[in-house]
Amino acid sequence: ARVTSVPAWRQRRLDRTAATDEAEQLLVFTPGIGPVEELARVVPVIRVDLGDRFEQVGERHFRMSPSDRDDYASLLKALDAAELRPTTIVHGWVATPSEGDPLDPSEVSLVRRLGFDSVTALCQAVALRWPSREIGLRIVTNLACNVSGTDPVEPAKALLRGLAKTAPIELSNLSCQMIDLDGGPAHGALLAEVGVPITDTVVAIRGGRRWAEDFGPAIGLPERVDLPRALRRRGVYLVTGGLGDVGLRTAEELARTAAARIVLLGRTPFPGRDDWDDLVTGEPSRTTEVIARIRQLESHGAEVMTVAADVADETSMRAAIAAVREHFGPVNGVFHAAGVAGGGLLAMKSQEQANEVLRPKVDGLLTIDRLLGEEVELL
Repeated sequence: ARVTSVPAWRQRRLDRTAATDEAEQLLVFTPGIGPVEELARVVPVIRVDLGDRFEQVGERHFRMSPSDRDDYASLLKALDAAELRPTTIVHGWVATPSEGDPLDPSEVSLVRRLGFDSVTALCQAVALRWPSREIGLRIVTNLACNVSGTDPVEPAKALLRGLAKTAPIELSNLSCQMIDLDGGPAHGALLAEVGVPITDTVVAIRGGRRWAEDFGPAIGLPERVDLPRALRRRGVYLVTGGLGDVGLRTAEELARTAAARIVLLGRTPFPGRDDWDDLVTGEPSRTTEVIARIRQLESHGAEVMTVAADVADETSMRAAIAAVREHFGPVNGVFHAAGVAGGGLLAMKSQEQANEVLRPKVDGLLTIDRLLGEEVELL
């Protein structure tokens, strides 16, 4: 039988019987304020502050640029030279509230630079310099997780959630945990968490209570439904990455359940309908396969429109959405399936390669939200 698992937050006490004295071995990337800074002040730690370039400020005090990957290598080299061997790293450069709109492109860029990009560079430096040293990495965030269903969130910080789950798969000497705080006093809970071995990958502290992300079987889900509650029959739905396999499979369900008016958006223009008959009589190709699948959608009562646009380019998307509105009217929902498959190992991935993967997913989603966020019923 098929089992569908769904995420859930469960209140789970910390096993303090497993506590170890790691205070002398903590390497702490502190933003200078908040619970991570309080932690760095109440226990002896090796401290790393934000700066413009790498420099050693004191015996156990360093400053570095979050954007220069060479600085991470310089830090680990300096720690080896000083015979400082941390077994726990606390990265808390994004464990502070956003100063502006968390969806503003400049705020998202800052969170990526201080969070995802920095932790990625740190993991790469550990992989190259300390490939056999057991390291526990605690990534501390603020308002990254929606525990109650109504928590305020800063979505860009969720990038670190994926990194916390996937980095240890590639780096066998690394265990990783994301600890999300709610803005209240939390350095005591943070100190307790880093003092025990990692058991829960994602933990949230809310009102002094500890919640752990878990997964369990979904109860009562029907095998199929005639019309999902979130959809309108004959609604207008934009599917980004619509000419890929995920996009087309999504479109098939929209056609089957809602006889929807479907917009398949891709980066490159798709041949016009006047050319389809000639194309399908030629050699089989990806294009002829997509034509066949679109015609299958239309056999279920759907109306299908293809449009070309770069989902992360606001000018391009604005023109595409205008064409959709002219053809179908207001957009009722968006299914964001656009993406670039990220190949290669984390330890070897360049910043440019990471940006190529994040651009359609992160920048594209922000573009959609700016242009359609007030119009659509679901995204």
